[in-house]
Amino acid sequence: MKFPIRNKERLFAFACLCIVVLATSCTNLTAVQEWSKTSLEASQFNAIVATYADTPMRLKRYDELHFKQYRRPTEKQKEMFALRQKVYGTNAIDRQIQAEALKKVLSVVSDYMGALATLSADGTMDYSKNVNALNTEICTLNAKLHAGKGISTSTLGAVGSIVQMLFKPYQAKQVKNIVEQANAPLQTILAGELRQIVDNDFQDDLKAESDNIDLYYDALLIDGHPSGAAQDAVTEWRELRREQNTARLHAVTAYLRVLDNISKGHQKLYDNRNKLDDKKLIKDLYALVLDLRKQITILAKA
Repeated sequence: MKFPIRNKERLFAFACLCIVVLATSCTNLTAVQEWSKTSLEASQFNAIVATYADTPMRLKRYDELHFKQYRRPTEKQKEMFALRQKVYGTNAIDRQIQAEALKKVLSVVSDYMGALATLSADGTMDYSKNVNALNTEICTLNAKLHAGKGISTSTLGAVGSIVQMLFKPYQAKQVKNIVEQANAPLQTILAGELRQIVDNDFQDDLKAESDNIDLYYDALLIDGHPSGAAQDAVTEWRELRREQNTARLHAVTAYLRVLDNISKGHQKLYDNRNKLDDKKLIKDLYALVLDLRKQITILAKA
């Protein structure tokens, strides 16, 4: 049977369309799904934020205990002690509020990773978080903080962009679209002040705690010529506190790697958004999954 030329052209066009549809539906997104799920799990280890919030109070207590070692403190020593206690108290309030805001920012990162895992598993995304309410909550927390301690407008804007984007009715097989729109704001969050706070403030607090542990237990070992048994007990407590502090420092390093891996992995997705089943991309994503698993193990022990 012979077809007219126009019918042949239509059949050819239809065949091409079928090939494109089949090629799209057969795109292997298993690596994207696994990386997204693991990133979601890793980003939810926000207990490290609670540690950050609690550190000033631990520092305050160590300072109180250390000051009690002075039999007859001078007026200068009293003044310095009172000043340090005031600073620790102020920092403790700021840290608690800041930690609450950070958790809200991290929850959006987790929400996005969950959405990406759902879409890459051929599921349909359903999201209902209110961006205006979220920004209002963070701005309210910011208003309670001292100058320079709040979440910046650039990070707030990035958080809002991701929430607004997640609110759109994305369907399965739209991984490319969501990756394309999310990359810029996600990188602003992950590589910006969130990372800086973890890298600088978290670590500085824990290093200060390490110094205070040494000062306190050194004083206990010297003061009053303690017996051998008392020295052993003090040494044991010192080792325990130092182990806890070291575990927290390792957790901070691990969480920095989590943030970096999520940032790096998503950038790779963005760079390869038109070929998400690229062999090198798949290899790179699974390498990041393995490293994220290592960091999760460290975070779970802290």
